Amino acid sequence: MGLFKLMRPLNLAFLGISLLLVHYFLMAALANDSLLSTTDFLIFLTSSLLMAAGGYVINDYFDIETDKINKPKRFLTNATFAQVKNAYKTGVFLLFISILLGFTLGYSVKNFGFGFFYVFAALALIIYSQKLKRQMLSGNILVSLLTAFPYLLLFMLIEQQVQVSLLVYNIFLFLMIMSFLLNMIREIIKDLEDMNGDYAADHATLPLQIGRKRTHFFIQTLIGITIIVLEGLSLFFFHSYWLILFFGLGVGLPLIYTAYEIRKVSFYNDYKKLSRILKLCMMIGLLILTFSPSILKL
Repeated sequence: MGLFKLMRPLNLAFLGISLLLVHYFLMAALANDSLLSTTDFLIFLTSSLLMAAGGYVINDYFDIETDKINKPKRFLTNATFAQVKNAYKTGVFLLFISILLGFTLGYSVKNFGFGFFYVFAALALIIYSQKLKRQMLSGNILVSLLTAFPYLLLFMLIEQQVQVSLLVYNIFLFLMIMSFLLNMIREIIKDLEDMNGDYAADHATLPLQIGRKRTHFFIQTLIGITIIVLEGLSLFFFHSYWLILFFGLGVGLPLIYTAYEIRKVSFYNDYKKLSRILKLCMMIGLLILTFSPSILKL
């Protein structure tokens, strides 16, 4: 059970639901032809979930020392040597199976080189967990790019099956930008959560380099940029004032609340609450984008 929790089942459920929504609801509303076959999509979905699960386990393996301070109730902080070793092997195994499925998918869609994207993602996850997450911003940027990566892979798969329209291209680009920006904010908030353990481990994360208050201001600035970018792209890509309104209410308002609340936050649980709001923003944004073609006749 402890090892299963390391895989972040709720996060995996969110990823799985988001990919299902994008493929079966959003794309179905925009294309008359079937996109990926059920088999190919299931291989893609499984490989993406295994990649994410493996990344979570590997990340926790390298975070054992900091988690003894930041998250002392986590499984690996109280595990035996054999359990820790088994967790690492499980993480590597999950990444390996994900890569195999990636090459299988590439063979199925007649593009064997597609599997190398999974090799890149696995290596990036390991480099992030082992080194980059300890550095200022570089780790935040890399992991935020990786959260947008499944949408890029799905777009590439769909593009190989059918000729995509400019609207489909814009939707996937919007999804990737939204995923990157919201996760970037969330990752920096998580660095604020973990300041004590990161300080003890001599990490160089943004809050430890510039301080808590300046990091709060950095997050507020990033939130402002995110709202402007998402609202601007809603108009530029989709020419819809309704989408501007929907994103303003569903994503913009929670982000403004986050920017306001972070001024007075100093405790772990408060940062945890704001981190959950960022997750909610991503889900709301995805739902708005998923059902907008049907509602707005894009």
